[in-house]
Amino acid sequence: MLMDNVDIVKETEDWAIQEKAVKFLRSRCESEEFTEEEIHRALGIFKSNSCNIAGFRARALFPTFSLINHSCVRNARHIVSSTEGIMEVVAQRDIKAGEEINVRYTTGVLETITNRRKNIQSQWHFDCACIRCSDNAECSSYASAIICQKCRKGKVMPKSPLEQGCVWTCDSCEHSNTEIEVENIVEKIKQSIEKIPDKDVTKLENFLKIAENILHPNHCLLVGVKMNLFGLYGAAPGLQLQQLSQAQIARKIQLADEYVGFMEKLDPGLTAWKGQIFYEVNRFKIVINMQNLQAQKVSIDQFVKTLEKSVTELEQAVAGIAGEKYSVTTTNLRERVGMLAKVQLLGEGYKMLLNTCLKMPFVK
Repeated sequence: MLMDNVDIVKETEDWAIQEKAVKFLRSRCESEEFTEEEIHRALGIFKSNSCNIAGFRARALFPTFSLINHSCVRNARHIVSSTEGIMEVVAQRDIKAGEEINVRYTTGVLETITNRRKNIQSQWHFDCACIRCSDNAECSSYASAIICQKCRKGKVMPKSPLEQGCVWTCDSCEHSNTEIEVENIVEKIKQSIEKIPDKDVTKLENFLKIAENILHPNHCLLVGVKMNLFGLYGAAPGLQLQQLSQAQIARKIQLADEYVGFMEKLDPGLTAWKGQIFYEVNRFKIVINMQNLQAQKVSIDQFVKTLEKSVTELEQAVAGIAGEKYSVTTTNLRERVGMLAKVQLLGEGYKMLLNTCLKMPFVK
């Protein structure tokens, strides 16, 4: 039986809205064949168990899917087909026999532990105690950590992450802050970000240098800024792909690598975000690798090793974007490059790059 959480909603501001909805349905819509209690239960079930429909400002209820539990670090993802009206649950990583299948109810990963748990409680009326929420370092991502303003080197994290309003302590000098003090620091940084024009690369880069003395470099807010910068290098006015300098390309690759390293801790496996990142950044990696070989900055062995890494990432890109495992039937590098060159999803640009690699006799 699906949860309606009516008893909990009664104690919140949402109850007044729900009461108006019930009154409207019974009087204006003449739905008197249903009791107020039945309508409240139906609304409660829908609010607690429905999900967004892509491409529409609408939500839908899939009863079987609603039985799947939440984890902030999911092992499966769900895809809703708005045209066919069906829900598909896809394994995001290998799931062991007997292991519970879980999805992430929330839409994003870049939320602090305080905001995330409050949002889950507000929307779904339970206190999340998943591996991310129960770990003060959030699976070693430090997504909510701030820099200790006393010793200037330690990470300040919640001492008891599952306890609302707990003390936050430095892992170096043990100086403590209240949860409210931490939230105020984060809010000030957030307000500073909002004042910066979202396409001003110079100001955003300068802001990061300052903010990383206050928030951990992997803090959700700063990771968001870094992802904005990743997109701007190659798209912003004066920074189109063909206009990027070697240093700017290197910075774009660095931002991508940092983001992947962060997200792999919180959203591992077969993911669309990883597919998009690897798709966009490896065209640069392959070109730079070729240029370094031509300039004799790397040996043939180093070139092949770097190319093999790009090939692996492109295989993951195809899987992530397509939403299903990319079948690799060989360990031979040349054969893997040839297979990728035939993948239409990668486009003509990659086809040309990969075919150029195939002309090199040492790619074997």
